[in-house]
Amino acid sequence: MGMHARLLAGTAFSLGFAGSAMAQTSLPPMQVQGQATGSYTATSSGLVKLMEPLQDTPVSVTTVTQQLMQDRGDTNLNDAMRNVPSITLQSNESSWMGNAPFIRGFSARTDMFIDGMRDIGMYYRDPFNMDKVEVLEGPDSILFGRGSTGGVVEQDSKMPTLDQFTVANLSGGTNDLARATADVNIPIDGLGTPAAARVNVMADTNGVAARDLVNFNRFGLAPSLALGLGEPTRVTFSYFFQQEHDRPDFGVPWYFGTPAAVPRDNYYGFRTDKLKTTADMGTVKLEHDLEDGITVRDQSRYAAYTRFETASKPGLAASVTPTTPLSSAGVALNSFTLASTEKQFQNQLDALVKFVTGPIAHDLDAGFEYDWESSQILHQCRPYQYASQS
Repeated sequence: MGMHARLLAGTAFSLGFAGSAMAQTSLPPMQVQGQATGSYTATSSGLVKLMEPLQDTPVSVTTVTQQLMQDRGDTNLNDAMRNVPSITLQSNESSWMGNAPFIRGFSARTDMFIDGMRDIGMYYRDPFNMDKVEVLEGPDSILFGRGSTGGVVEQDSKMPTLDQFTVANLSGGTNDLARATADVNIPIDGLGTPAAARVNVMADTNGVAARDLVNFNRFGLAPSLALGLGEPTRVTFSYFFQQEHDRPDFGVPWYFGTPAAVPRDNYYGFRTDKLKTTADMGTVKLEHDLEDGITVRDQSRYAAYTRFETASKPGLAASVTPTTPLSSAGVALNSFTLASTEKQFQNQLDALVKFVTGPIAHDLDAGFEYDWESSQILHQCRPYQYASQS
């Protein structure tokens, strides 16, 4: 027995025995009181078309909650989507700036939604006004119409509630990182109906580790007003604005199959390179509960997006060959200008019905959707210009 005791003394077994002994020690009772501020688990979807709990919904849905985004310090929708195994992120190939996810290998750049309505803008979406992000995997044209081959990305906005609160966050760090957000919700009396207003605001600036001259600057504002909270008839007015002013970065040139062995902080572009985007959305939602489990919902939105980009992509000069020393290799800067304006008007009308026939319960969603979109795009390239690799 003594031999076995000595053999176990330095193993995990000995720790287990020690824990058992401590459990027999008399300790004063301890009580922990508090309120959970959030969860990583979502039991239901914010999409009106998914009426049942997620565990009873025949669609693969991965939800990134507000608490998870906050704990991870996400400042871009790309950061939130890194939690979804089926998503890969594009690096803005083909001059497409903004969020460009691939779901199960299919491009979902045009399958981005906000509160069930398509979000067609080409910009980097900040999660400051997102309650959660839902990724529906697999073909979803039955729910969303055109596109949606690999799936869709749904962004659920923060909406007013009858609870009063103020949440503010301020963060800073290396690489010129500075970020401030505020979320204020205020119940409103005197309107003859339960009402509340909510405002989310964000300002963010940062650089990139060990990269000269690269910077990102973003500002956002999202006020909303809800009337009739908890009543049979409810109306919500919301507005979303986000603007960004960056100096884009296309990295270092490739040197015959590998990144050129140059200092990481080398910036191959012009100080005049810039990316400016704006996103404006105004939304009105009306809901009314009828008798017999019937809810009628109508949502309208007008959105306008602008983008202006002038940037330079580095590549090897045409005269460079595999035998050319790196120190003598010239860099060709393919400088281009892109400008676009997108406008959109959408209206969704849904009738949501719950009824029972015998032992079977049913959910029925019947609706109509109108979507008008316009896009004007200018693409202009400038002649190649040359710089040194060193």
